[in-house]
Amino acid sequence: MRVLRAVAVAAAMVTVGAAGMLAPQAAVAGTPGGGFVRPALPPGDGSLIGALPVDAGATWAFGMTFVPYGRGSAVTPLLLTGDGAGRWSQAPLAPFGGHSRINAAAAHGAGDGWVVGDEDDSLGGIWTQHWNGSAWSLVTAPLPDGARGGGLLSVSEPAPDDVWGAGWSEITDSVIPDPNGGPTQIVSHFEALVEHWDGSAWKRIPVPQPADFTPQTVVARGPGDVWVAGYSAEDNPEIQHFDGQNWTKEALPATGVFGEVAQLGQSPDGRLWAVGRTGLDDSDRGHALVLRRTAGTWRQVAAPPALHRFTGLAVTPGGITAVGDTIADGSPALYRLTGPAWRQVPLPQPSDGSYWYVLGLAAGPAGLTLAGAAQTSETTEPVPLVLTGSGG
Repeated sequence: MRVLRAVAVAAAMVTVGAAGMLAPQAAVAGTPGGGFVRPALPPGDGSLIGALPVDAGATWAFGMTFVPYGRGSAVTPLLLTGDGAGRWSQAPLAPFGGHSRINAAAAHGAGDGWVVGDEDDSLGGIWTQHWNGSAWSLVTAPLPDGARGGGLLSVSEPAPDDVWGAGWSEITDSVIPDPNGGPTQIVSHFEALVEHWDGSAWKRIPVPQPADFTPQTVVARGPGDVWVAGYSAEDNPEIQHFDGQNWTKEALPATGVFGEVAQLGQSPDGRLWAVGRTGLDDSDRGHALVLRRTAGTWRQVAAPPALHRFTGLAVTPGGITAVGDTIADGSPALYRLTGPAWRQVPLPQPSDGSYWYVLGLAAGPAGLTLAGAAQTSETTEPVPLVLTGSGG
């Protein structure tokens, strides 16, 4: 899979007025509260990537488990379900003998949902599974001709017969054998991958080529209103819109020289949000990026300066709540934007000497769910981590 160049912001954000950035928010302050707890999870090594509220009583947390493979380990899909009362169990997915993570999940209520992952040779395509309200079934999503790999990194479900997945594919350009019997050289390039489920099959949606753009997140509001975001070939944040016929690259404010959009979100009034990372030069690792689309224009919202990036986004009353990691030590941090002000939401601290990282965030009727992993210096593999609470 493509690896982003590690970049960072060298200075705090400043107002640029009409050029795109909104005025800086009020000072960030830590406050008591949050009320998060760490529920017991089924035993086993693994890591969670994200979470999804399915209905008033159920939440999914998804990612991967680690299993022995040859002299090392490989990943298999992991889906945990919370019942809203603090009890979590592992979902019985359809049998699968290959290797994949669950990169994303979407649901249209409790009766229909999807989890999507990576390409596996045993399938000849990309691993996805469909929930019909009572059981999971394995469904393969196609890869482009000549693809040697790929995966869906995000999925959005406006309706059971209108599901959108976005991710990447690696296309083989040439195979060059070594005349001396050494390793074969494979020349390839990456392309954006967008797929649509119409109720009967996954079908690839053509993206204009060359499209050396990696989508990491998708929000679909119907077949003629699909938003896809990620990073460009130059490692810059990129957002594209599909109206059912044509793709349009959105004009974004100048946020820095590198960066990416990690997640999109939509508020009840239709306003779009994007979070991720931005970097001004190669001398630092980055700072959190927040974009908001208002009246047809994307503008940058000043983010808490202590953060290296935002990895997860949930739309909450009056604004958004986002999770990321700090510049100082990479520890997880949760912030809520309500109106003009950011407020840090305290998280519980590990009491067993472990290190926590959090990637995913979901907001549901019962509050917030954070998903990630915990690891100690004595263990070789992490274990899944879930934190649940009101968020203050």
